[in-house]
Amino acid sequence: MYLSGRLSVVDIALRLNSEAIPSPGHGKEWNGTTVSSILKNEAYTGEKICNKTKCELRPTKFIGKQYCRHTEVPKDRREWITVQFPSLITKDRFKEIQDLMESKRARPKRMFNDLKDPNNGHFLLDNNLLFCGECGSRMVRIHRPNGGYYYHCHWNTASKKVRELYRKGKCSFKTDADYVDNSVLVDVIQFLSNPSRFARQWLKDLNVEEIKARRERLRVAKETEK
Repeated sequence: MYLSGRLSVVDIALRLNSEAIPSPGHGKEWNGTTVSSILKNEAYTGEKICNKTKCELRPTKFIGKQYCRHTEVPKDRREWITVQFPSLITKDRFKEIQDLMESKRARPKRMFNDLKDPNNGHFLLDNNLLFCGECGSRMVRIHRPNGGYYYHCHWNTASKKVRELYRKGKCSFKTDADYVDNSVLVDVIQFLSNPSRFARQWLKDLNVEEIKARRERLRVAKETEK
């Protein structure tokens, strides 16, 4: 569907849900992320190479426990492990799908790609820096017809099919972008001009006794495990 039908991953997820096709998520419905991960999984070509990168041990929140996290550091090819599966798609077709996904990622976004608006030099705060006060979703910057900008909730600007897929209503929260930008700028200037005042307030708000109590509980728990 993605390659021949030119459907997006969201379109495919909606169709699979409408046809009541079970998802691999143990009873959960299909979503765009699940479809995308399947399209990127080379195991469907009948072969997958594992153990390609090194792991590092990292501590967990539980004392004395660790977990293994994959890194980007490659292992020697002699350590790679090839696992065979029944093939569901040819490698050529899999490559076509990856090329199509990459071409879509390479297309320029309609919204601004970084924190600076190339048109007027204004700094933007909507790239995962602002979140909706009503539903907690991220905010996006929208141009007003009469000039200027608003910060709108993502679920206000999301398409109907995306809201339907994630079962979200249309959030109407919005705020004037210039007001927010100026307020943040004033706070940043005040912090840079007098950082000690903010440090004193931070220490005042910090519950030192609670931190000491937590440290003591961790010490006792660690000694109990010995």
